[in-house]
Amino acid sequence: MLKTPKENTAFNEAVWLITGQKFFSNETNNAQKKDLLKYLLSKSRFEELCAVISCGTINKEYANLDFVTKAGGLTHLDARKFNLFLDIANEVGITEDEFAPLLVRVYYTEYDKLQAWQTTVESYFLKKATENYDKVLAILTEYDVGLRCYHVLMKVDADRTFNLLVERLIFFSGTNKREIRKWLLKYNVNYASMLKDLYMTADAKTKSEIVKLLLMSKNDPSCSEFLSFITKNESSQSVQKIITKDYTATKERVKSVHNLSPLQYFEDAMVRGRVWGVGEFQKEVLANEGHLKVAEQLFFAVFDNSMSDILREVMIIHEGKTYNLDNKELILEKGKYIRVLHMAELPSKYDIIKRLAISQDLEQVKRKIYVAEGRELTTGVILRLQGTMVDGEKILNKMKDYGFVRVNNFDDDGEISIGKVIEGFLITFEIKGRTIAQIKLHSEQDAVRLQGKLSTKKVPTLPANKVPRRVFSELMHSVHALILA
Repeated sequence: MLKTPKENTAFNEAVWLITGQKFFSNETNNAQKKDLLKYLLSKSRFEELCAVISCGTINKEYANLDFVTKAGGLTHLDARKFNLFLDIANEVGITEDEFAPLLVRVYYTEYDKLQAWQTTVESYFLKKATENYDKVLAILTEYDVGLRCYHVLMKVDADRTFNLLVERLIFFSGTNKREIRKWLLKYNVNYASMLKDLYMTADAKTKSEIVKLLLMSKNDPSCSEFLSFITKNESSQSVQKIITKDYTATKERVKSVHNLSPLQYFEDAMVRGRVWGVGEFQKEVLANEGHLKVAEQLFFAVFDNSMSDILREVMIIHEGKTYNLDNKELILEKGKYIRVLHMAELPSKYDIIKRLAISQDLEQVKRKIYVAEGRELTTGVILRLQGTMVDGEKILNKMKDYGFVRVNNFDDDGEISIGKVIEGFLITFEIKGRTIAQIKLHSEQDAVRLQGKLSTKKVPTLPANKVPRRVFSELMHSVHALILA
């Protein structure tokens, strides 16, 4: 027989199993069922209630198979048992108001195979919200802190639900603003038209919340225009700080050059396109014995302008002097700029360099180059690694070593998204299951920060033909290096 637990009884897994298996049994009468449910509901013991629903556990080794079905080789709960459970609760005198917290809890349980029951709960809430929106709203306000069930309210009255959450975000304290922003990020909304008039008369605190909303949709032309107006005309330092720092995209993880070995120093310079003026180059490279030793193995590119991509000369160094490829001494004049030559930037007339058998400690000439091609040039979507099998956990453990950060990791969809920034360009890739999905290019300025985390939701892709060849090659080089690490 099933015994009603006392207040000081510890509910361990073994008790859950017994409870779950016996609750539906004919040996357990209605009075006992009511006592158990009343106790668990009064103590907000939602995990135990979910255990009761699932016959103690969703594991065919323990669960009574009379309460589960099989599909595709997996064991799933029979959603009909949820309705049976509701009927029993109603029969023994448990009201809907008492039972409501459990319905929300189903969406938060760690039992991932309660998905079939979640569908039933959604249908239940949808029916109730259609009859009485305010009642369901009150239930979700109290118990659904992560807004996992609010999509039901959107189906019943989208405008009211959306406006309600925007008002909570802007005006109310004590609300879970992080979760509201996560929820709102899923929807494409022109906040500028909604909030323009309000902003003009708002206090500094309200203005800050409005700006955070605008920044979530900063790629919308209207929001972008309004943000530009605010930037030029707003005197509040707190608002300006949010715009310029707190909600901008992640910055490139750059190591201090003072902590790098000579080899790392030049590799970092090559990857990031470090530019030296003539005086700086003479001081940091030619006059530095450790750096000069590595520099004499390398090729350098000479430009007329620090921002130019038009290569004027390829330069080599021998015994501290600079020469062109014809072995004529090259005089570095003021106004010239030097970078470590990257093979992706090399014009075709210099292909001979690639064939030279030069011994280099730094992989420069033989470094693998990645060139954008086909639809990548116009779409910014890269499919060349799609379907590659990977170990997601291993990638997460090693990503920082390769300059990557998590992207969109506030989502609850089970996907892993990772990104890296080089010189204002962001590359991201997703892991779905155990395979790589598509890789995407973005402008770093278009990316959004949400609670300190990088988001590419609502962010347009950037065609690869807008990304410098060196940057594209190094972004792809990093992706391959991390995946194959």
